[in-house]
Amino acid sequence: LSLADFISTSKDNTDYLGGFTVSIFGAEELANEYKAKGDDYSAILVQSLADRFAEAFALGKLDSLKSHAKEVSRLIFITSIPAFILLFFFPEWILSIFGKEFPGNETALYVLLAGQFIVAFTGLPSQILNMTGRQHILRNIAVFSAIVNVLACIILVPKYGIMGTCIAQFMGIFAWNFLSVLSVKKQFGFFTFFNPFSK
Repeated sequence: LSLADFISTSKDNTDYLGGFTVSIFGAEELANEYKAKGDDYSAILVQSLADRFAEAFALGKLDSLKSHAKEVSRLIFITSIPAFILLFFFPEWILSIFGKEFPGNETALYVLLAGQFIVAFTGLPSQILNMTGRQHILRNIAVFSAIVNVLACIILVPKYGIMGTCIAQFMGIFAWNFLSVLSVKKQFGFFTFFNPFSK
């Protein structure tokens, strides 16, 4: 936002005052959404990286944007590994924490875990779109993913119950992350997912 676009003190519209600020609109709201869902880790990431993404984008430093995105993807993936291990190898014990009716739904947990693996693997492509002025793309992805999720629920839940719900959730998560990753690639020329073999 340049203040020079709005301030003019002469008749010929010559600007005498200008300023430049880099900010992310919606980062605080997004962080609060994560906090409300109990996802403090994502909230902290959004808060701490919003300014870095915005600054890199505003200054045209796409290499810096790419390196921040790759670092975030690496951190998310690596820090998610302990939770994945616990949920994968001890699902009955984890489910029993929530009540006696939950054990026996390990397969449903694995489907949800696969969805969260995709989230951890892809990094923050939706946040990059949101923080770089591509909210309209993210909105379209959100609408499409919601339609996928709702249609899958309508089709799968009556027949498969909780498993149908989990599959529908997985399909929505997959659509959201897959399309967000492709959009970041198209807009900025890089993939956001974690690749342990690249620098």
